[in-house]
Amino acid sequence: MIQPAPAPAPAPSGPTPAQIAAARNRAIMRSGARWFYWIAGLSLVNSVLFLTGTDWSFVVGLGMADVANAFGQVAITGTTGIVVALTFDVLIAGGFAGLGLMAQKGAAWASIVGMVVYGLDAALLVWAADWLSVAFHGLALFYIYRGFQASRALPPAPPAVSMLPPGIAPPIHPR
Repeated sequence: MIQPAPAPAPAPSGPTPAQIAAARNRAIMRSGARWFYWIAGLSLVNSVLFLTGTDWSFVVGLGMADVANAFGQVAITGTTGIVVALTFDVLIAGGFAGLGLMAQKGAAWASIVGMVVYGLDAALLVWAADWLSVAFHGLALFYIYRGFQASRALPPAPPAVSMLPPGIAPPIHPR
């Protein structure tokens, strides 16, 4: 007697462990990259607070922006000093926001550059003996580094051939 073939096993109904790990790593990578946005935004807030004469600021901001603000008020008197300081602050904050954008897309170089610059900023704060800001810089660097590690654990993205405009042929790679 002929026996019927066994029915195929049902396909798994959920994500695979590799997909779960990749999703987790993407979330950690994005979380690490978001620290750059916080650093940029709160540095600008600190600059505005400094220029309005308040006595408090956020510890996650950049010490180099604080130095630029003090330099702008003391070394270059008047409105010119304030404009120079704010221009510097906006450029530095824009650079950190750009690093955050690139790190969020998985660019390892952006995380490395951001960690180096923020580490140097922490060294500036050590020199100024602002220990609370130094400790918070360490915390931020820890989470940025964690995001960097997660980005390195992700598989490389396939080339985006489908994003080429019509009429453009994809590059040919010899095998």
